Amino acid sequence: MARPIGSPHTYFAMGQYTRAADALVAALDAYPQLPQVQVNPRDFYDRPQQFAAQYQQFQEASGANPSDGQMQLLLAYLKLQQGRLLSARLTALSAKRLLSKQMATSADALLVGISERMHAALASGPKLGEPVMFSTAGAQVSLPTSFELQRLFDPNQVFNAIRGAAGTDKPQGMGLWVYPIDNSLTTGAALDQIIERARQNATVEDLTLVDHEELTLLGSPAVGRLYTCRLGGQEIVLVRLALSREVTRADGHKQRLLYVIGMGVLAGNMDDLLPTLGLVMSSMKLTDLAHPAMPVVDAGSQVEDPQMGVTFWQPAGWAIQPTDNGFEIGQADYLLGGRLSPRVRIIRVDSAEPLEARTVVEQAIQSRRQAGQEVKVISEGPAKLAGSEGYQVVLRRLPGSLQPGDASDAAEGAPAIEAGRVVCVNTGEGGTRFYAMVVQCATDDSAASQALLEDLSGRLQIIGTVARQTGAENP
Repeated sequence: MARPIGSPHTYFAMGQYTRAADALVAALDAYPQLPQVQVNPRDFYDRPQQFAAQYQQFQEASGANPSDGQMQLLLAYLKLQQGRLLSARLTALSAKRLLSKQMATSADALLVGISERMHAALASGPKLGEPVMFSTAGAQVSLPTSFELQRLFDPNQVFNAIRGAAGTDKPQGMGLWVYPIDNSLTTGAALDQIIERARQNATVEDLTLVDHEELTLLGSPAVGRLYTCRLGGQEIVLVRLALSREVTRADGHKQRLLYVIGMGVLAGNMDDLLPTLGLVMSSMKLTDLAHPAMPVVDAGSQVEDPQMGVTFWQPAGWAIQPTDNGFEIGQADYLLGGRLSPRVRIIRVDSAEPLEARTVVEQAIQSRRQAGQEVKVISEGPAKLAGSEGYQVVLRRLPGSLQPGDASDAAEGAPAIEAGRVVCVNTGEGGTRFYAMVVQCATDDSAASQALLEDLSGRLQIIGTVARQTGAENP
């Protein structure tokens, strides 16, 4: 039994690559379990450094003749025995396409062995930290201690974690996304739709599917996708694993959610993917969903936007997105079908006319009613925004008169609270710049909405201008 294993390595060590490839095909035919046997190629050399030099030479030779299926098969086998599992799989798939139907069975045997070794690799990986509960998404995950959570820019992303800064040898990124999906879609089809939208991102170039597999994750059918792309001029390898679950929304209706956990590394470090992602997946648990917590806890970060002229607080777990006249931050509520609730908009508008904060509020209410929206004023009066005197209003928006995309669309008839504050700023040119912060919540709890507005408005700062101290008199 030792000869089928040894012969490919012996011929390779002698520099006889063609005979090594022939011997590998014969060994795989005689002993299909060969790839599951771990062999250290360096053991066939007097000095381990000799293998590194020989392997580099062979890579150049096989790269010069990429249409030689047997040479590609030998390259895949050597990658496997060095623990480069993902790279070995991709090379073996390429070899299978080049080999004749009769010889393709050798590639099949190698692919089976690679899969077995990949499953074993999923059980090992870096040290994990304590479990982190993402209650709004109904998930608990332990992340590697070397990864740090980052700001979110996609409301469907639950977490974004990075190990190593850009420009380091091994930058790695990992994330979890949750999407409400239609019952008619399979898990694979839903993932493909999301990836198709990613192709529209101008920063992502040449996004290409190179491998896919049906899996079982957390006891449920799942799919895996391996992609390559270019990002910032660098070759990136991406893995996306997806599974779906059915949940009951707050209105009693059923909803399917697609969970996508993914990781990306530089192409040269693709074999870091499996141990890390596999270990994180083994720690993941699905839990009951919860509404986003209010008021906001202290976790988060202060963000500066010089173009808009503000610094603001982005709570942990909330995503930020640009709008036509500012930006919005919020957290998806999957018990409401994935709508943002709370949803906080920060708005800046420049006017050629002098305006008072109270006038801006009154005009906004009038405009809403003229558009057919039924709103009821709960309270109004002076209030501070960004440390300056402004004006506040709290509205109850009644069902049936809501704008498409409002936080309460999925609440099936429940009223929603909207609390806003406005402050006016001198522009020095006779006009007015006003800033507004508007909190929308799919709830009838006006006190909670006002508490959230109070918390966030105190964290907003206007930079480079001075707020007017007028327009906030009692009505």
